[in-house]
Amino acid sequence: MRAAASVIALGAFAVSSVSAKGPTFFAWNNTMPSAAWGYGRFPCSAVHANGSFYGNESACAAGAMKLPGTGAGNEEGNQGDGIKPTLPQCSRFGRSGAYFCGVSRARCKTDANCDNGFCHDGRCSGGFGYKCNGDDTVCSGYLYCNAQNFSRTASGTCGGLGSFCQDYTLGSKNFTAEHNFQIFNQNCASNYCNTNTGNCDTRRKLGESCRSDPDFACVDGLICKSNICAKAANGEVKARSSFHVGKRSALCLGGTDCVAELSMF
Repeated sequence: MRAAASVIALGAFAVSSVSAKGPTFFAWNNTMPSAAWGYGRFPCSAVHANGSFYGNESACAAGAMKLPGTGAGNEEGNQGDGIKPTLPQCSRFGRSGAYFCGVSRARCKTDANCDNGFCHDGRCSGGFGYKCNGDDTVCSGYLYCNAQNFSRTASGTCGGLGSFCQDYTLGSKNFTAEHNFQIFNQNCASNYCNTNTGNCDTRRKLGESCRSDPDFACVDGLICKSNICAKAANGEVKARSSFHVGKRSALCLGGTDCVAELSMF
């Protein structure tokens, strides 16, 4: 089964630094991200001097895109293992303004131009809200259709409530639980990936139950006390523990063999 975890999307991400020679790119796992940028596996953002993003098509060249997973295909249940797209367009992700190669809404001629998902009417498909009918592979980038245990979700959409959000190629043991949490959140339309279930969820408000994810379920400004979201006393901060992440495998649906694949983040 898919191993649940929670982390801030790094592995597939890259951010750029500005120098006298122009923008340079480096993988998320070599720097500390400060926010969630998007769900694409192959970033192509560069940064203007004023901090705004622009797309750099050269980052989408075959040699520039670094596979986060095996690259053998995502049929076994891990979007991070999807094959590398061919000649993908560097496209802007609306939520953050960052750019990714072949992400949903990028122009395309064939499925090969897309980062997972498919080419439909000249555009890569599979973004937030896309009806996926129980098929993870139709979703773009790191988005999933089904839950951590491969069951269908009530939303039935890519990155919708209940969909898996903790791909094993994301996050790092070198980051804090908070940073890893932010990474996985970017794979959910709700911007919250439950660290215990490994699925997209909604944050809990004052007085609501936080039993499912005591460390992260409550909205900012609240902490989980006796499994209920409550106001924090002055200076009160609850330490957030690390969580497990592992490779999702259709070969061990509901079995115990997957447990050995888990690692602590």
